[in-house]
Amino acid sequence: MSKYRNEYKVLRYDCNYKSNMKLEAMFEHMIDNAVNQNNFLMKDFSGDRDFYWIVYQWDVDILRYPKEGEKIFIDTYATGFYKFYAYRNFDIYDKDENLCLKAKSKWLMLSKDFNLKRIDEDVANLYDYEKGNEVLKRNFKDEDDDYKLSKTFDVRRSDIDSYMHVSNTKYINWLIESIPLDIYRNNKIEKIQITYKNQTKYNDSVGIYMSNIKTLDNKNIINYRIIGKTSKDTKAYGKIYIISNE
Repeated sequence: MSKYRNEYKVLRYDCNYKSNMKLEAMFEHMIDNAVNQNNFLMKDFSGDRDFYWIVYQWDVDILRYPKEGEKIFIDTYATGFYKFYAYRNFDIYDKDENLCLKAKSKWLMLSKDFNLKRIDEDVANLYDYEKGNEVLKRNFKDEDDDYKLSKTFDVRRSDIDSYMHVSNTKYINWLIESIPLDIYRNNKIEKIQITYKNQTKYNDSVGIYMSNIKTLDNKNIINYRIIGKTSKDTKAYGKIYIISNE
């Protein structure tokens, strides 16, 4: 299995008011590491380059939030390929090699004209992956629930990535901002799942809809949906698992 590792320092702007690394910053660094690996593997690739990757799903467990000034290491590695799906995992470690975060993700290969594209064997072989690792294969259910509008956001130019749609990490920021303040202050996120359904673009407006906290198998869960201009325009959905700060 070919793991790709980068070292990062947790800077002040990566952190919240408690000097804990923000979840959005963790996602940004994971994406950065994946892009760096892709660039490294593709630099001498002579095959078809008419494609790019987009994230479809995340399943992320946070064991500990690194603090401002810490040095962290991020490993990423492919865990499989199927048709137009690519599976990639991430692990974040502190300087003593203690695991802080583990993530499974599912990506889609698209052609440059935004159509799904089957992954060629020569592309998959670049990643030197081994079978037997955890793989995010199942699709998460969009739960029926009593959702209430928590906040709305207008998409700004600074939210747009190089593909001219909202960066997937911005959705994490919207979710954090939409958690009621008392819940945010007294709890922390220990797990988050997200499925991206439709692109969000500049000048769009979105609403963050959240359920009340549910308890299932001793886990406190908030279901959410990110909705565009109409109720049928679901941009993303998923679950947030929280635990008390105590």
